[in-house]
Amino acid sequence: MKRILSFVLFMFFLILNGCSVPENVLPEYTVNNETVDMMGLVIRASRDEGDFAETYLGYRQGSSLYDETAARVSSVESKYNCSIEFLSDPNFSSNLSMRTAAGQSYVDFALMTRYDRKLTQSGLLTPMSAISDYIDYYDSEKWGTPNTLFQLVWDGELYGVIPVSWPEYYFTLVDFPIVSNTNKIRSMGFPDPREYVENKEWTRERFADCVNEYFHAEGEDVHYGISMYKPHFYDMAIRTSGVQMAIKTENGWESGVHSQTGREAIAWAIDFIQYTCKDSINDEDNETQAALNAFCDGKSSLVLNHSNYLFASNSQYERVVSYEVENFGVLPFPVGPEVEYGQWIGQYERTPNTLIFPLVANNTDAAVIVANEIFEPLESCPDTAALENYYYDSIFFDKRDVSVIMQMLKNCTYNFYDEGLRQVADQLGNGKNDVNQLLDSMSDVYQSLIEENVIPIYESIDSIFNGKQ
Repeated sequence: MKRILSFVLFMFFLILNGCSVPENVLPEYTVNNETVDMMGLVIRASRDEGDFAETYLGYRQGSSLYDETAARVSSVESKYNCSIEFLSDPNFSSNLSMRTAAGQSYVDFALMTRYDRKLTQSGLLTPMSAISDYIDYYDSEKWGTPNTLFQLVWDGELYGVIPVSWPEYYFTLVDFPIVSNTNKIRSMGFPDPREYVENKEWTRERFADCVNEYFHAEGEDVHYGISMYKPHFYDMAIRTSGVQMAIKTENGWESGVHSQTGREAIAWAIDFIQYTCKDSINDEDNETQAALNAFCDGKSSLVLNHSNYLFASNSQYERVVSYEVENFGVLPFPVGPEVEYGQWIGQYERTPNTLIFPLVANNTDAAVIVANEIFEPLESCPDTAALENYYYDSIFFDKRDVSVIMQMLKNCTYNFYDEGLRQVADQLGNGKNDVNQLLDSMSDVYQSLIEENVIPIYESIDSIFNGKQ
C-alpha cells in the first residue's frame, strides 16, 4: 500500500487546519502469507440513504439482493476477522467536514447515494492513486468507465469509483430516458412505440407525432402526451444533438452550447415545446416530482425523468415507476441530424452509488481491502450478460428496454449541473425563446465557468485515463 503518500497528505491537511493527529492513524492488523487477519478491527462505513432499516446497501428489505449483499458483507467480515459498522447519515458531507476539521476520523469509507461534487475539491478525500494497490480504478467493468466518473476528478486525481458490477448501481447513473405506459398507449389504438425504435423510425418528428397523438381531453379529463420538467428536455435536446459542454478548438476551449449545432438543437426544442406539442405537454409546476406523479397517476402516456425516480429500488424515493406502472417501456431521446441513428445518448447530473475513502480515517488500508472485496461482482450477477438478464427479469418488461438503457450508459455524459452550466436550459424552461439573444447574453458567463470548472475536469480525465502507462 502507498501509506507514505496517504500519510503525507493526511499530515498536510491537518497542519493547514491546525488539527492534532489522532493516535491511531494506521490500522493494527497482521498479514501472513497473503492472508489478512484484522484481529477484530471495527471498520466504520456510511451509507447516506436515509432509512437504512428498509434497505441494505441500496436494496429493499425482502429482496434477494438484500439477502445476497448482507451475506457478502458477513462473508468478508469472517474472512478478514473484522466487523463493519454501517451508519446511515443523510448529512454525510457536512458531518465529514466538521469531523475532519477537528482532526477526528468519522468513517473509514462511504457509499454515497448521490455524490456531493463539493467533496472532490475539498481536500477531504483520499485520491484513488494513493490506494491503487487494492483499488484498480482502470478496471471499468468493476469501477466505471471514464465518461461516468467526471464528477469525481480534479487536478489530475480521481477521488471515488462506482461499483458498477452490482445490479442497479450502474444503470441508475444515466438520466432522462423516455418511459412509456405501454398498456395505455395500446388501449388508445396506437402501436407500442418501441416498434418505432426497432424499425429505425424513432426520429424527432415521430416523437412529436406520438406526443400529440397520445393527447386527448374529454371535459375536465385531460390525458397528456408527455410529462416533463422542461429544463431536462432542453438539456437532452442539446446533448442528443452531439453537443459537448466544452469543445477544444484551435482558439482554445469554447462552449459547445454556443456552437451552431447547439443553437440548432435549442431552436428545435423551443419549437417542440412552445409550438408543435404545446398543448400535449404536462409540465405541472415545472418540477421533477410533479412530472413523475402525473405519469404514475395515469395523466400522461410518456414521461422524461431521472432514472432513480423511474426504476430504483431504493426506498428513499416516494414513487418509483417500476413499482407503480404495469408494462412500462423505455425509449431513448431521439438524436439530432449530426448523430448516427441508434447511438442513444444519456446524461447525468449527480453520480450515484459512489465509493469514497475519507483522507482522515483510522483504518484506511483495512477499509480499502474490505471495500474492494465487498464490491466484487455478486454471485447472481457475475458479468455484464448476467446483469442484463437480471434487469430484464426483475425490472424491465422487454429486452429492448435493457438494450436502450445500456446504449445510453455507453454514451452518457456529465451535464455539469453542479458547475452552473445548466443555466441556458433553465432559462429556456422559464419561457425564453430567442435563441441567439439568450446565448449571446450568457456567452461570457459560460466561458468563465468553462475555464474555471470544466477544463480542469476534461484535462484530469485525459491525464488519468489516456495518460496511463
